[in-house]
Amino acid sequence: MTKDSDRDGIYREPGINDALVQWNNTMYARHPTPYGKGIAGAIQEARVRAVLSLARLTSGDSVLEIGCEGGGLLARLPPCVKIAACDVSLGALGHARERLHSLGRNVDLYHADAETSLPFAAGEFSAIICSEVLEHVASPRKVVRNIHSISTQETKVVFTVPIEWLKTRMKGILKKLHLLDRLFPAIEEGRSEWHLHAFSDRMVRCLLKGLFVVERTAWPW
Repeated sequence: MTKDSDRDGIYREPGINDALVQWNNTMYARHPTPYGKGIAGAIQEARVRAVLSLARLTSGDSVLEIGCEGGGLLARLPPCVKIAACDVSLGALGHARERLHSLGRNVDLYHADAETSLPFAAGEFSAIICSEVLEHVASPRKVVRNIHSISTQETKVVFTVPIEWLKTRMKGILKKLHLLDRLFPAIEEGRSEWHLHAFSDRMVRCLLKGLFVVERTAWPW
């Protein structure tokens, strides 16, 4: 692991597949997470509230976010002992760095592939957040296993995935009403090309089976 702090201040995990990085850079550029205003912003805000409610973070926590994208969730975390985040997209990490720097937030950023390995020690973080990530990766179970490998019995881990069937159904209704483009400009009509999986509650529980015990669940709305 090296850190080129003179150029971008991002820790780099060696050996990441270049094609995977480029694909995620392209997808991130096409489909930036809507952290702004309007309905998309309200949906994002509801997810952030749900994550923070489930994580129950305190000032004594050390927090890791897997798949931080542009840093929207990181910017909302309360002050903690340590905050770190990783993403496979360098474009996303660059935006996260700029956002957090403008807010004066001290966050260690890592360029890493969560499907391959995570460059952290078991128990290094008291809380790990993996929000809206599993639908983007070829093997969600590998990501869950790698998160498990750096967790202990005391680690709080929060997973969230989009409610895909509800999103696509609502898109269909809005399209028929000629409101889709007006309310969600440039959004895809069906499932996002960046989403490799469409999860149900049962599928998520199967992914976690044998690795994590589900203590609480929540729907953002």
